[in-house]
Amino acid sequence: MRIDYGELEPFIESVERELAKCEGLKDYPSRWLAIRLLEGDEELSELLSEKCGGDVYRSFEEVRAEARKAVGRDISEFASAKRFSFIMSLAREAIVRARIPETKRARSLFYHPVIGMALSLTLLLSIFMLVFTVNTGFPLNTVLSLLGQEELARAVEEYSLSGLLEKGLGWLMDLARSSIANPLLASFVADGVIGGVASILAFLPLILIVMFVLSLVEDAGLLPRMAVGVSALTTKIGLSGNALFPITISLGCNVPGIMGARASLTAGERIRQILTLPLIPCQARLVVLLALATALRTLGGWLMVFTGYVAAFSAFVVLNYALYRLSRTREPTPEMLLEIPAYHKPLGKVVWWMTWNNVKHFLEKAGTIIFSSSVVVWALSSFTPALTYTDDPSNSIAAEVSRLLAPAVYPFHVTGENTWMVVFGLLMGFVAKEVFVSSILTITGAPNMAEAVSVMGLTDAQLIAIGVFTTLYVPCLATLSTIYSETRSAKLTALSILLLMGTAYLISALVYYLLTLIP
Repeated sequence: MRIDYGELEPFIESVERELAKCEGLKDYPSRWLAIRLLEGDEELSELLSEKCGGDVYRSFEEVRAEARKAVGRDISEFASAKRFSFIMSLAREAIVRARIPETKRARSLFYHPVIGMALSLTLLLSIFMLVFTVNTGFPLNTVLSLLGQEELARAVEEYSLSGLLEKGLGWLMDLARSSIANPLLASFVADGVIGGVASILAFLPLILIVMFVLSLVEDAGLLPRMAVGVSALTTKIGLSGNALFPITISLGCNVPGIMGARASLTAGERIRQILTLPLIPCQARLVVLLALATALRTLGGWLMVFTGYVAAFSAFVVLNYALYRLSRTREPTPEMLLEIPAYHKPLGKVVWWMTWNNVKHFLEKAGTIIFSSSVVVWALSSFTPALTYTDDPSNSIAAEVSRLLAPAVYPFHVTGENTWMVVFGLLMGFVAKEVFVSSILTITGAPNMAEAVSVMGLTDAQLIAIGVFTTLYVPCLATLSTIYSETRSAKLTALSILLLMGTAYLISALVYYLLTLIP
């Protein structure tokens, strides 16, 4: 199937005959080349003069002049009109148009400045709870635990998708350790290879479900209406209503949240979201905050979680607004300009294509980086500086590096011979935030976080400051690799690290010094 250019066709054929005499342009499709030359492509015209000589070029110029007279206007404009007519003819044959009535009540609910915002936030919260309950059991397990149903809460968490996946991968790791006689090889296969794969697959169910629900809501025509409902709120910090879904999803995991920033209306808004969404506390950071909260002695455990979330959301709002104001001279105030489609039943093929495209992107890009880095981390924590294998992390290269980086926690007045333990936990938290807790328990040999904190000699003020720092500092490896894969820029990835580290130190140090004032 090819486009019929009408009055231009004889001249296209004439140019093709002239081009057949030139051996230097045999690699180009002759019809495409003839059309582009007639339209006035300067680079191809220079190439024609260079490769085919003056005679062929002069013959082409004569044909082009005759073609301009025949069509009576600019040839490129004439050719473009023909191409658009061809596209519209295909669209008329392939697209089925049907008028779907939409009630005034349905429109007014989402577009009302108060009701629309409340309805959109309620729907997003419901989606958030459904997605993460199925994937991890949270927040249903927390609600059941508060109601005194501890056994049911553990069952919900154990038989969630992540729980089942973790159990299966844990079984494979135990099998590798028990069936491989060489301890070094067993550790490499179990902790390096299987553990590296586990760090990738741990995110897969969440990303799959999030992208499926997002595709479902979008294809049904609901997502644009929800964005309109909250646009009045998000515009105040330089974001359009489209930012609400990535923010909500980031409460569970920053990786799909950052990937969801693709729905941003402008490139500037998308970059700001990518840089600031890692400040939103994910579920893993909630686990860390809850674990540290159990170790508080004089202050209530709720203060740990409350301080962490307030600090994170405050930093997100302030930093986003600051970046927006700095770029405002080059970027207009975000306005919602969306085509609102009619409600309709989602198409299975469309939903699957959108879901699989995003999941495949994560596996190909972030997965490669996560796996290779996990193997590197295993090596650093399994070998001594003399390159001999050790099962004691305190003698490993990672421990030696942690001791060198001990000044990193001096702003919280954490000093002493066990300072490296805190640094080691923070380093391991870079791989995955949940690893912070297990790393601390492993290197201290304590059965719970309360005793581990006692071994490290931390005060309540230091503990809360470390909890806030853990919430705000450089995100996990998966998030950082996603930032790079989404921006394709090492500079923006480095800028994200600097912003997050600077924000983490500033706020956590401030929290520490304010808490030291409490008698």
